[in-house]
Amino acid sequence: MNKSCRNDLLVSSINFEKGAFAINIWGDVYASTDYTSYMVDNEAILPDFLFYALRCNLFMEHVASVKPKGMKTRARYDFIKNFEIPLPSIPEHKKILAEYNDTLAEADKNNAKGNGFSDGLLYDIQSEVSDLKRQEQSDSQAGSIIQIISFLSVSRWEVTFGLKGGMPERIYNSFKWPSYSISELQTESLFGLYVKASSTQKKGMIPMLRMSNIVNGEIDCSGLKYLPYKSAVTSREPDKWLLRKGDFLINRTNSKELVGKSAVFNLDRDYTYASYVIRYRCLIHQ
Repeated sequence: MNKSCRNDLLVSSINFEKGAFAINIWGDVYASTDYTSYMVDNEAILPDFLFYALRCNLFMEHVASVKPKGMKTRARYDFIKNFEIPLPSIPEHKKILAEYNDTLAEADKNNAKGNGFSDGLLYDIQSEVSDLKRQEQSDSQAGSIIQIISFLSVSRWEVTFGLKGGMPERIYNSFKWPSYSISELQTESLFGLYVKASSTQKKGMIPMLRMSNIVNGEIDCSGLKYLPYKSAVTSREPDKWLLRKGDFLINRTNSKELVGKSAVFNLDRDYTYASYVIRYRCLIHQ
Protein backbone atom coordinates (compact mmCIF):
# COMPACT_ATOMS: atom_id res chain seq x y z
CA MET A 1 0.00 0.00 0.00
CA ASN A 2 1.07 3.61 -0.63
CA LYS A 3 0.27 6.42 1.77
CA SER A 4 -1.01 9.76 0.49
CA CYS A 5 -1.30 12.96 2.56
CA ARG A 6 -3.57 15.97 2.15
CA ASN A 7 -2.80 18.05 -0.99
CA ASP A 8 -0.68 15.27 -2.51
CA LEU A 9 -1.20 14.44 -6.18
CA LEU A 10 -2.50 10.86 -6.36
CA VAL A 11 -1.91 9.27 -9.76
CA SER A 12 -3.12 6.01 -11.28
CA SER A 13 -0.16 4.45 -13.04
CA ILE A 14 -2.53 2.51 -15.31
CA ASN A 15 -4.79 5.30 -16.61
CA PHE A 16 -2.84 8.50 -16.04
CA GLU A 17 -3.26 9.50 -19.70
CA LYS A 18 -7.07 9.27 -19.30
CA GLY A 19 -7.14 11.71 -16.40
CA ALA A 20 -7.10 9.14 -13.58
CA PHE A 21 -5.50 11.35 -10.95
CA ALA A 22 -6.70 13.66 -8.18
CA ILE A 23 -5.60 16.04 -5.47
CA ASN A 24 -6.00 14.39 -2.06
CA ILE A 25 -8.52 16.54 -0.17
CA TRP A 26 -9.38 13.89 2.44
CA GLY A 27 -6.23 13.67 4.57
CA ASP A 28 -4.15 10.54 5.20
CA VAL A 29 -5.34 7.77 2.87
CA TYR A 30 -3.85 4.53 1.62
CA ALA A 31 -3.98 3.25 -1.95
CA SER A 32 -2.87 0.13 -3.77
CA THR A 33 0.48 -0.03 -5.54
CA ASP A 34 -1.28 0.85 -8.80
CA TYR A 35 -1.34 4.43 -7.44
CA THR A 36 1.57 6.75 -6.76
CA SER A 37 1.43 9.76 -4.44
CA TYR A 38 3.45 12.89 -5.22
CA MET A 39 4.09 15.71 -2.72
CA VAL A 40 3.25 19.09 -4.25
CA ASP A 41 5.56 22.07 -3.66
CA ASN A 42 2.94 24.57 -2.47
CA GLU A 43 5.41 27.44 -2.72
CA ALA A 44 5.78 26.84 -6.45
CA ILE A 45 2.27 25.77 -7.46
CA LEU A 46 -1.20 25.52 -5.92
CA PRO A 47 -2.59 21.95 -5.90
CA ASP A 48 -5.85 22.98 -7.64
CA PHE A 49 -3.92 24.78 -10.38
CA LEU A 50 -1.74 21.71 -10.90
CA PHE A 51 -4.83 19.52 -11.22
CA TYR A 52 -6.47 21.70 -13.86
CA ALA A 53 -3.21 22.12 -15.77
CA LEU A 54 -2.76 18.35 -15.95
CA ARG A 55 -6.42 17.80 -16.83
CA CYS A 56 -6.18 20.14 -19.83
CA ASN A 57 -7.26 18.34 -23.03
CA LEU A 58 -4.06 19.24 -24.87
CA PHE A 59 -1.92 17.84 -22.07
CA MET A 60 -3.97 14.63 -21.87
CA GLU A 61 -3.72 14.13 -25.63
CA HIS A 62 0.04 14.64 -25.49
CA VAL A 63 0.45 12.11 -22.66
CA ALA A 64 -1.68 9.55 -24.51
CA SER A 65 0.37 10.03 -27.69
CA VAL A 66 3.72 9.30 -26.02
CA LYS A 67 2.73 6.63 -23.50
CA PRO A 68 3.80 3.12 -24.60
CA LYS A 69 0.83 1.12 -25.81
CA GLY A 70 -0.19 -2.14 -24.20
CA MET A 71 -2.46 -3.52 -21.50
CA LYS A 72 0.26 -3.72 -18.81
CA THR A 73 2.15 -0.48 -19.37
CA ARG A 74 2.43 1.83 -16.35
CA ALA A 75 2.87 5.61 -16.09
CA ARG A 76 5.62 5.46 -13.47
CA TYR A 77 7.80 8.28 -12.20
CA ASP A 78 10.40 7.79 -14.96
CA PHE A 79 7.63 8.41 -17.51
CA ILE A 80 5.93 11.33 -15.71
CA LYS A 81 8.92 13.31 -14.41
CA ASN A 82 9.93 15.08 -17.65
CA PHE A 83 6.56 16.49 -18.68
CA GLU A 84 6.41 20.28 -18.63
CA ILE A 85 3.50 22.68 -18.01
CA PRO A 86 3.31 26.50 -18.00
CA LEU A 87 3.84 27.82 -14.47
CA PRO A 88 2.90 31.42 -13.70
CA SER A 89 3.38 32.98 -10.27
CA ILE A 90 1.24 32.07 -7.24
CA PRO A 91 -0.75 35.37 -7.50
CA GLU A 92 -1.46 34.50 -11.14
CA HIS A 93 -2.55 31.02 -10.02
CA LYS A 94 -5.06 32.56 -7.67
CA LYS A 95 -6.36 34.97 -10.29
CA ILE A 96 -6.82 32.22 -12.90
CA LEU A 97 -8.53 29.90 -10.41
CA ALA A 98 -10.84 32.70 -9.23
CA GLU A 99 -11.90 33.50 -12.79
CA TYR A 100 -12.39 29.82 -13.55
CA ASN A 101 -14.52 29.24 -10.43
CA ASP A 102 -16.55 32.39 -11.11
CA THR A 103 -17.28 31.11 -14.61
CA LEU A 104 -18.41 27.74 -13.23
CA ALA A 105 -20.65 29.47 -10.68
CA GLU A 106 -22.20 31.61 -13.42
CA ALA A 107 -22.79 28.50 -15.55
CA ASP A 108 -24.47 26.71 -12.62
CA LYS A 109 -26.66 29.77 -12.00
CA ASN A 110 -27.73 29.89 -15.65
CA ASN A 111 -28.40 26.14 -15.68
CA ALA A 112 -30.62 26.46 -12.60
CA LYS A 113 -32.46 29.40 -14.15
CA GLY A 114 -32.96 27.48 -17.39
CA ASN A 115 -34.18 24.37 -15.55
CA GLY A 116 -36.67 26.43 -13.59
CA PHE A 117 -38.04 28.01 -16.77
CA SER A 118 -38.31 24.67 -18.57
CA ASP A 119 -40.05 23.02 -15.59
CA GLY A 120 -42.68 25.76 -15.54
CA LEU A 121 -43.15 25.55 -19.29
CA LEU A 122 -43.53 21.77 -19.15
CA TYR A 123 -46.20 22.05 -16.45
CA ASP A 124 -48.10 24.56 -18.57
CA ILE A 125 -48.05 22.12 -21.48
CA GLN A 126 -48.92 19.20 -19.23
CA SER A 127 -51.98 20.98 -17.77
CA GLU A 128 -53.59 20.93 -21.21
CA VAL A 129 -53.63 17.15 -21.40
CA SER A 130 -53.37 15.84 -17.83
CA ASP A 131 -54.85 16.35 -14.37
CA LEU A 132 -51.68 15.08 -12.68
CA LYS A 133 -50.55 17.48 -9.95
CA ARG A 134 -47.06 18.09 -8.62
CA GLN A 135 -48.00 17.28 -5.02
CA GLU A 136 -49.27 13.84 -6.02
CA GLN A 137 -45.70 12.67 -6.54
CA SER A 138 -43.03 11.89 -3.99
CA ASP A 139 -39.69 13.69 -3.97
CA SER A 140 -37.98 10.63 -5.43
CA GLN A 141 -40.18 10.59 -8.52
CA ALA A 142 -40.28 12.78 -11.59
CA GLY A 143 -42.16 16.06 -11.19
CA SER A 144 -43.79 16.06 -14.61
CA ILE A 145 -45.11 13.64 -17.18
CA ILE A 146 -43.16 15.66 -19.76
CA GLN A 147 -39.53 15.95 -18.79
CA ILE A 148 -36.21 17.23 -20.01
CA ILE A 149 -33.77 14.40 -19.25
CA SER A 150 -30.01 14.73 -19.31
CA PHE A 151 -28.68 12.45 -22.01
CA LEU A 152 -25.65 11.54 -19.90
CA SER A 153 -27.89 10.22 -17.11
CA VAL A 154 -29.80 7.78 -19.32
CA SER A 155 -28.73 4.15 -19.26
CA ARG A 156 -32.03 2.60 -20.40
CA TRP A 157 -34.98 4.28 -22.11
CA GLU A 158 -37.94 2.15 -20.97
CA VAL A 159 -40.56 4.12 -19.05
CA THR A 160 -40.79 1.37 -16.41
CA PHE A 161 -37.06 1.75 -15.74
CA GLY A 162 -37.02 5.54 -15.57
CA LEU A 163 -40.31 5.97 -13.69
CA LYS A 164 -40.76 3.26 -11.07
CA GLY A 165 -43.16 2.96 -8.15
CA GLY A 166 -46.51 3.00 -9.98
CA MET A 167 -45.82 6.33 -11.67
CA PRO A 168 -46.68 5.17 -15.23
CA GLU A 169 -50.13 3.98 -14.15
CA ARG A 170 -50.91 7.31 -12.44
CA ILE A 171 -49.79 9.17 -15.56
CA TYR A 172 -51.97 7.04 -17.85
CA ASN A 173 -54.99 7.54 -15.61
CA SER A 174 -54.49 11.31 -15.48
CA PHE A 175 -55.08 12.09 -19.16
CA LYS A 176 -58.09 14.25 -19.91
CA TRP A 177 -58.66 12.93 -23.40
CA PRO A 178 -59.78 9.43 -24.52
CA SER A 179 -56.97 6.92 -24.94
CA TYR A 180 -56.46 4.55 -27.87
CA SER A 181 -54.10 1.69 -28.39
CA ILE A 182 -51.83 1.60 -31.42
CA SER A 183 -53.85 -1.27 -32.85
CA GLU A 184 -57.05 0.82 -32.62
CA LEU A 185 -55.40 3.53 -34.70
CA GLN A 186 -54.63 0.91 -37.38
CA THR A 187 -50.96 1.82 -37.45
CA GLU A 188 -48.99 0.52 -40.39
CA SER A 189 -45.23 0.19 -39.93
CA LEU A 190 -42.46 -0.85 -42.25
CA PHE A 191 -38.66 -0.96 -42.10
CA GLY A 192 -36.85 0.91 -44.86
CA LEU A 193 -34.82 -0.42 -47.75
CA TYR A 194 -31.51 -2.21 -47.29
CA VAL A 195 -30.12 -1.19 -50.66
CA LYS A 196 -26.82 0.53 -51.40
CA ALA A 197 -27.46 4.13 -52.40
CA SER A 198 -25.56 6.57 -54.57
CA SER A 199 -24.44 10.08 -53.66
CA THR A 200 -25.16 11.14 -57.27
CA GLN A 201 -28.69 11.39 -58.58
CA LYS A 202 -29.07 9.94 -62.05
CA LYS A 203 -32.13 9.69 -64.25
CA GLY A 204 -34.84 7.57 -62.66
CA MET A 205 -33.49 7.96 -59.12
CA ILE A 206 -35.29 9.36 -56.04
CA PRO A 207 -33.89 10.60 -52.69
CA MET A 208 -33.52 8.13 -49.81
CA LEU A 209 -33.84 9.52 -46.28
CA ARG A 210 -31.36 8.08 -43.78
CA MET A 211 -30.97 8.51 -40.02
CA SER A 212 -28.61 11.43 -40.67
CA ASN A 213 -31.48 13.25 -42.40
CA ILE A 214 -33.53 13.30 -39.18
CA VAL A 215 -32.29 16.32 -37.23
CA ASN A 216 -33.97 17.97 -34.23
CA GLY A 217 -37.38 16.57 -35.11
CA GLU A 218 -37.29 17.69 -38.74
CA ILE A 219 -36.23 16.35 -42.13
CA ASP A 220 -32.83 17.70 -43.18
CA CYS A 221 -32.30 17.28 -46.92
CA SER A 222 -28.56 17.91 -46.89
CA GLY A 223 -26.30 15.01 -47.78
CA LEU A 224 -29.04 13.06 -49.54
CA LYS A 225 -28.38 9.77 -51.30
CA TYR A 226 -30.40 8.26 -54.12
CA LEU A 227 -31.92 4.99 -55.27
CA PRO A 228 -33.58 3.93 -58.52
CA TYR A 229 -37.32 4.56 -58.28
CA LYS A 230 -37.97 0.91 -59.11
CA SER A 231 -36.20 -0.12 -55.88
CA ALA A 232 -39.00 1.43 -53.81
CA VAL A 233 -41.95 -0.19 -55.56
CA THR A 234 -43.19 -3.69 -56.29
CA SER A 235 -45.62 -4.98 -58.87
CA ARG A 236 -48.15 -5.87 -56.16
CA GLU A 237 -47.58 -2.72 -54.08
CA PRO A 238 -46.59 0.13 -56.42
CA ASP A 239 -45.82 2.55 -53.58
CA LYS A 240 -44.60 0.16 -50.87
CA TRP A 241 -41.49 2.14 -49.84
CA LEU A 242 -42.58 5.56 -51.08
CA LEU A 243 -43.27 8.09 -48.35
CA ARG A 244 -46.52 10.02 -48.01
CA LYS A 245 -47.09 13.32 -46.28
CA GLY A 246 -47.88 12.67 -42.63
CA ASP A 247 -45.73 9.55 -42.35
CA PHE A 248 -43.90 9.36 -39.03
CA LEU A 249 -40.26 8.34 -39.29
CA ILE A 250 -38.12 7.09 -36.41
CA ASN A 251 -34.52 5.92 -36.33
CA ARG A 252 -34.65 2.42 -34.86
CA THR A 253 -31.03 1.54 -34.07
CA ASN A 254 -27.40 2.66 -33.77
CA SER A 255 -25.67 4.41 -30.87
CA LYS A 256 -27.50 5.96 -27.91
CA GLU A 257 -27.27 9.50 -29.24
CA LEU A 258 -28.89 8.50 -32.56
CA VAL A 259 -31.53 5.92 -31.74
CA GLY A 260 -35.07 7.27 -31.39
CA LYS A 261 -34.65 10.35 -33.56
CA SER A 262 -37.96 11.06 -35.27
CA ALA A 263 -39.71 13.45 -37.64
CA VAL A 264 -42.91 13.78 -39.68
CA PHE A 265 -42.48 13.58 -43.44
CA ASN A 266 -44.16 16.50 -45.23
CA LEU A 267 -42.06 16.96 -48.37
CA ASP A 268 -43.15 17.13 -51.98
CA ARG A 269 -41.85 14.70 -54.62
CA ASP A 270 -41.16 11.00 -54.24
CA TYR A 271 -38.87 9.92 -51.41
CA THR A 272 -37.96 6.55 -49.96
CA TYR A 273 -36.09 5.68 -46.74
CA ALA A 274 -33.29 3.47 -45.46
CA SER A 275 -33.37 0.28 -43.41
CA TYR A 276 -32.39 1.96 -40.10
CA VAL A 277 -35.60 4.00 -40.26
CA ILE A 278 -39.14 2.77 -39.53
CA ARG A 279 -42.12 4.39 -41.22
CA TYR A 280 -45.37 4.59 -39.26
CA ARG A 281 -48.61 5.45 -41.04
CA CYS A 282 -51.64 6.06 -38.80
CA LEU A 283 -55.33 6.45 -39.51
CA ILE A 284 -56.51 9.09 -37.04
CA HIS A 285 -59.90 8.64 -35.33
CA GLN A 286 -62.40 11.29 -36.26
